[in-house]
Amino acid sequence: MVDEKAKKKPVYAEVLGLYKEMLKLKGRYKDTFHVEPIEMDEKDIEKMIDGGFPLLRKDTIEIDYETFERCFLELIGLFEEKSEEFIGELKTAVYKGEIDFSELVKDVLVKSIGNAEEDENGEEEKSWKENVIVRVLIYEALKPVMELYSGLLKDRIKDELWGKGYCPVCGEKPLMAELKGEEGKRIFKCSLCSHEWSFMRVKCPFCENEEQKELGYLTIEGEPNYRINICKKCKGYLKVIDPREIGEEIDISLNLEDVTTLHLDMLAKREGFKKENHTLFLSYRQEDD
Repeated sequence: MVDEKAKKKPVYAEVLGLYKEMLKLKGRYKDTFHVEPIEMDEKDIEKMIDGGFPLLRKDTIEIDYETFERCFLELIGLFEEKSEEFIGELKTAVYKGEIDFSELVKDVLVKSIGNAEEDENGEEEKSWKENVIVRVLIYEALKPVMELYSGLLKDRIKDELWGKGYCPVCGEKPLMAELKGEEGKRIFKCSLCSHEWSFMRVKCPFCENEEQKELGYLTIEGEPNYRINICKKCKGYLKVIDPREIGEEIDISLNLEDVTTLHLDMLAKREGFKKENHTLFLSYRQEDD
């Protein structure tokens, strides 16, 4: 699927080569990590879903940090050619014990990545813990573990009872959306654990605004199957793919689509909208800019 996408979008060929290596790496570590079954009865699940609480308390997650460190080091090694000096310094910090993985992972899980727009002037030197790129890399390395947790819980969630703009498994924001079926049901994919859930078409997932005059979308000429849902109230946006516009049955990977639609992110940013989740490749692109 990745190679086919690279042929269709050659401008993304280099990025997709790196993405393919990341897929292999995360697949290997997903088979290596082990997570314990979550003890939760149906009444507890119904109560949490009804109250709008994600099922997974991220501050209680148990992670094999020795395995995680190996995964992280292999992951950042894939970016060494692109950012040799930065990755070299980061590796040195890991080997010297300057990065406490248990502390940093818990901080990323609880607080997410942070404001990617901070430190615009570049005047304040931040610690590794506060470095946005490091936090994005930690977030990326966590995905194999979080997908395992999602696998334990996804079949226990009644999608029609959720109705929130954040993931019912881990509470993270959606990566992208896909319109499915003849009616165009909007399906979100979690940016961290990859769980999928449905959400209203005319509602902002970030601020829950339902005022149609404050909701809209951006498009790019020549790409009718893509659009950017925008909210003028909170200035958030979400990329959407509508396979119905292609006129044929195709398999969609929203993770792959997210990587090959960075130009949509740049368009949304130019129009004054902000990304509510974080994409590793977009973060690196912004560093280049």
